[in-house]
Amino acid sequence: MPRRLQFGLRDLLVWVAICAPVFALFASLSVEARLLYAWLWFVHAAIAVVLSAPVVFLARRRVRWVLYDLLALIAPFIVWAVLMAHGPAGKSLANFGEAFYLGLVVPLALLLRASFGRREPVQRYSLLMTSLLCLAAVAIFFLTPSLPE
Repeated sequence: MPRRLQFGLRDLLVWVAICAPVFALFASLSVEARLLYAWLWFVHAAIAVVLSAPVVFLARRRVRWVLYDLLALIAPFIVWAVLMAHGPAGKSLANFGEAFYLGLVVPLALLLRASFGRREPVQRYSLLMTSLLCLAAVAIFFLTPSLPE
């Protein structure tokens, strides 16, 4: 019998806390820049989903996946995009390829998450994975040199 995803008020508050700053921070960007970031997120998410699908499929009986695991597709990209839009100067359009590197890191984080299995509290491990991905986004931003256009 399939399990139903439970979505409570606390879960809603976490999602709002993640998504609300995005709208505030990107309100100052032009429409073209917003479309560029949306396209970059779509490609980043597509890379992450395609490479993560085998991990999720093979670990489906070992791991209890929760709704917080979907934050792995959103939160690290938001951190990286905010750094690109409002961070230190010196990055060019060629540095937008960093988003694809971030998409390659997501399956590694899911492997780490799968290694914990069904240990409780599951949400804590999921949020820990998302936090590590956000740190990876910061590391990718600062460790990748400014590339010429």
